[in-house]
Amino acid sequence: MKYKVLFTDIDGTLMCPERKFLTKQCKDMLTGLQENGILVIPTTGRGFKAIRPEILGGIRADYSICNNGACVLNREGKILYSHPMTKEQMELLCKLASEHDYSLGFSFSDGYYSYYNDSIFREFYRVNNGDMECMIEGCDHKRHLTDMPFSGWGMVPISHAQEFNRQDNGLVMIPFKDISHDICQLGINKKTGADFLLEYLGIDWKDTVAVGDGFNDLEILRAAGIRIVMDNAPDALKACADIITDDVKEDGATAAIKKVFLSLT
Repeated sequence: MKYKVLFTDIDGTLMCPERKFLTKQCKDMLTGLQENGILVIPTTGRGFKAIRPEILGGIRADYSICNNGACVLNREGKILYSHPMTKEQMELLCKLASEHDYSLGFSFSDGYYSYYNDSIFREFYRVNNGDMECMIEGCDHKRHLTDMPFSGWGMVPISHAQEFNRQDNGLVMIPFKDISHDICQLGINKKTGADFLLEYLGIDWKDTVAVGDGFNDLEILRAAGIRIVMDNAPDALKACADIITDDVKEDGATAAIKKVFLSLT
């Protein structure tokens, strides 16, 4: 079968804190797929600015599913679909961070804004990502007066995140690393963003390949025609894998994607 789409996570799949860039082999492989008509579509918790071509080694994604499915964009960065947080959700998170002294920030259309304990999150982001251009200073807790964010992040103790997830507030905290959590809208995930895009493009799920490593990849992996899971992924993801590939530090995603698309690379 000639698959038509590659859905690929970024952090923990193509990049990691020890290697904050794509390997040459990965760039060559993704470029080769695009040259052969395969759509390369990042599916990531990152905002759109954080996957600009210079971050991806010069590669321009055909489409992008960002903010864990809350925003879908075309090649030029035009928003095709979006599902921002509500004012009430934003206020709830700010109240929580203020009361418990959490580090909290939000992903808006133009970048990341840190609302509480800025220095803590900036250091975490510097170590794990390093692309400080995305971190916009000087929001003064007013950025949401222009429009709402698509997602958020929080440095929240695991027990508090679990308690938060039991509440009926339309939000969910998804563990990323240690006490860092993506904060997403309940029912909005990478698969729902991909559902919209596949319908828009007229492509069936059976014609897709997905690769990922984290809990926020679970829904899209379960739906894909071929499911590639990193060795550094939790067992819940490995249980649904067609292929378990090497750790991200060993560029395992490149090897597995090449294997699936062997006739095209």
